[in-house]
Amino acid sequence: MSHTRNDGAGRTGEPGEELALFAAAVQAGRSDHAIFRHYTTGPPIDPHDARLDTDPAALTERLRSMAAADRRKPGTTGRPVPIAARRSDEEDLIEFLPRPFARTYVMRQAIPEPTVDDLPFLIGPQGGAGNTFLVFAPEIGAGHPFAFATSALPHAQFAGPGRRTVLLPRHTFDPRGVARDNISAWAVDRFQEVYGALPLRHGEGPQMIPPTLSEVRAARAQGIRRRPLRKATIDRTITSTDVIHYAYAAMHDPSWKGRPEADGAAPGPVRIMLHPDLEAWCSLGQELLDLHLGHDMIEGWPLTATPLPAPVYERLVHAEAGAPFIWRLRIKADREEGWIEVDGRVRLEGVPTRAWDLMLGERSLMDRVIDQFKEQAIHPGRSPKEERLARERHMDRFVRTLRRACRLSLETQRIRQAIGALPHAITNHLPA
Repeated sequence: MSHTRNDGAGRTGEPGEELALFAAAVQAGRSDHAIFRHYTTGPPIDPHDARLDTDPAALTERLRSMAAADRRKPGTTGRPVPIAARRSDEEDLIEFLPRPFARTYVMRQAIPEPTVDDLPFLIGPQGGAGNTFLVFAPEIGAGHPFAFATSALPHAQFAGPGRRTVLLPRHTFDPRGVARDNISAWAVDRFQEVYGALPLRHGEGPQMIPPTLSEVRAARAQGIRRRPLRKATIDRTITSTDVIHYAYAAMHDPSWKGRPEADGAAPGPVRIMLHPDLEAWCSLGQELLDLHLGHDMIEGWPLTATPLPAPVYERLVHAEAGAPFIWRLRIKADREEGWIEVDGRVRLEGVPTRAWDLMLGERSLMDRVIDQFKEQAIHPGRSPKEERLARERHMDRFVRTLRRACRLSLETQRIRQAIGALPHAITNHLPA
């Protein structure tokens, strides 16, 4: 059965067409046949770098101490840097995400080339412009593609060690800081040609329109004295926002493989398919995107935390002067019984078994959260009390993140199941 649409409302084309998410030819300006105009990768920063910290106030203070120590070194020559300029450099921090749920802050000077040259293009000349990044990594073997969304600049290996991670920004910025849509006009045109228009959603326009004369007479004949109102049937134009919502839903489709498998040939560009019922796909994609972007604000799952007898924090001894001490936590977990034990100090009970089922690439979301909190860098120069407080803050963040991760996993699986139940089109391999 053909899905071609031409109903007089401007709908032409057919679902089943595949569009490339990104392409090198589009990046170079030789073509426009891709959804995103530009793509890049994140900076490869050492997670133990002293210019990286989860606490911006502590990082700023450490940077000032490092600058003061450099000025006191013997043999330092050259004109001193003015205090105002020095403070501007030290407080020029950027939100950075080395791994999912590990939001930190990094000094701009810690970002290596050539990524540092792309920063104004991604987050504006001043570094404070908000942006949304879709992070994608192709599947490896029988694994699943990795797809996530964040508002912070992600690491080059955000999806895991050794995995090629692609960064798809929602906007790009010119030298004056003016945002430009990174969704190509070609992609918006293709969506409009295939789907036509979308009905007005709730709250985005007039939902009720006046009745016709025949409807008023029919209501009066039934004894209804009020003027009957009927729902609006006004359509709106498909925009780039709808395209990115649809793309994010398609990237989380359980049946999506990222790259088409055609006659055993080498994998081609990463593509998504245009399926019927655009409004449903966009609605679920928006819900999923808002959930992932706001994961720091969602209510945590009600886990029961039970303190356990634990030894007193031992004094840290740094092996080398100026080198951080890596504190490693001991984590135990039982998926069937639903508990996680953190460093023999606290036991979290009530972890849903299904929370471990959400896969981000080849690993589950819960495993990724546990791995990223297994280590903490304790930098020298702190008193024993400050070291103890730093450990306690790390443990507290770990527990809060685990609770939010449980909720996020269950909600993401619910939305993914709804996406999998939507109508799907038959593949039509068309040239990009």
